[in-house]
Amino acid sequence: MSQFTKLLYMEDSNKLDDVATLLDIQQTETGKTALILNQTIFYPQGGGQPYDTGIIKNDSSEFIVDEVRFKDGFVYHIGLYKSGSFSINDSVQLLIDEARRTYNKRNHSAGHIIDVAVKNIGLNLTPVKGFHFPEGAYVEYKGLVGEDKKEELRLQIEVEANSLVSQKLPMIGKMVSYEELKILCDFVPDFLPKDKPIRVEKIGNFKAHPCGGTHVDNSEEIGPVSIEKIKSKSGNTRISYKIDIIV
Repeated sequence: MSQFTKLLYMEDSNKLDDVATLLDIQQTETGKTALILNQTIFYPQGGGQPYDTGIIKNDSSEFIVDEVRFKDGFVYHIGLYKSGSFSINDSVQLLIDEARRTYNKRNHSAGHIIDVAVKNIGLNLTPVKGFHFPEGAYVEYKGLVGEDKKEELRLQIEVEANSLVSQKLPMIGKMVSYEELKILCDFVPDFLPKDKPIRVEKIGNFKAHPCGGTHVDNSEEIGPVSIEKIKSKSGNTRISYKIDIIV
């Protein structure tokens, strides 16, 4: 294959229906089929966010996508045929499970809102990891907070996060150079490549976050955010959170 998969979800988190061309069809070790396309709106699992699911079809065939992965520049849409089968170079329609995408982008966006809230209340912590799955979502930082302060901080972060949500702050993703990245963000991980554009997510007038995930258009779409607990271990502080399933 001479071209990589174009990542359309990086350009538009709201696009749920599109078309693509099949570049390759492979069989997985588990007996499923993996479709590789020239472009995709399906989000492959990564960056702490779960993959999309949905359907790929044309007039004669339908394929159920139940897992999406990224490897070496290509997105693998893994699943099983419901009817018929595809051939390389077929034109196909892509349909994403809207409820799953909507929840995942709200949950991921909530993690970014929490990071802004943490900074706004004056905590000097360095972000190291985000986990934005439906069960057990959290944002993790390098640094510790006092045990006797955790409940007070939990409430402060929750109040500040929900204040940010209620302000309907615009959330905008865009591709930037590494030099722009250093200006826009207050923290840039060492592992990010310096020789190609990186996507950032910016909330209102606050500092941006390097991020390739899907997000809401404004903070109000996230809905209420509940800070479940703050836990410290091995020099890190983990802030666990939850959002409503439906808003």
